[in-house]
Amino acid sequence: MKWLLIGLFSFGVFAQQIGNFAEYSQKVLTTDGDLLAQGVVRSEVIGFEENGNIVLVQETELEMDGTVVNTDVTKTPLGEFITPKVGGEILQSCSQIAGKIQTIKVVAGTFRTCRINQESGNIWLGKVPFGIVKFTLPVLFEDVDNLEFIVTRELINSSK
Repeated sequence: MKWLLIGLFSFGVFAQQIGNFAEYSQKVLTTDGDLLAQGVVRSEVIGFEENGNIVLVQETELEMDGTVVNTDVTKTPLGEFITPKVGGEILQSCSQIAGKIQTIKVVAGTFRTCRINQESGNIWLGKVPFGIVKFTLPVLFEDVDNLEFIVTRELINSSK
């Protein structure tokens, strides 16, 4: 199941059109719940390679004042993206993938989701750009003395 969440976290896309995007509020917390950082993460389809079989997604991390902290571009096979159709299929088969249908409210609105629980965190998938409505997952920063943090993202805006 961990590979599924990693794939969904990194590669879900709403549709194969340049300019499609999802914006998330992001909080980084200590394992004790203390807030270390917060900002906005924007994922956007910026192009294609190999006859449309590879999608280029730019992820930009911003501080609350809009200052860019980091920008990365990933190249991902088209088959690894969550389209609206796949998002709908996930909702329909939620119980078969050890999930539970749950309606949640985030800044972007109220969404019917498939909540998948793991020992390490939770992810709420829905029929939205990039497939992710919300997640709370631990992240191990090996370059910072192997410290573990909790990262939470919630959808705040997206292309329609």
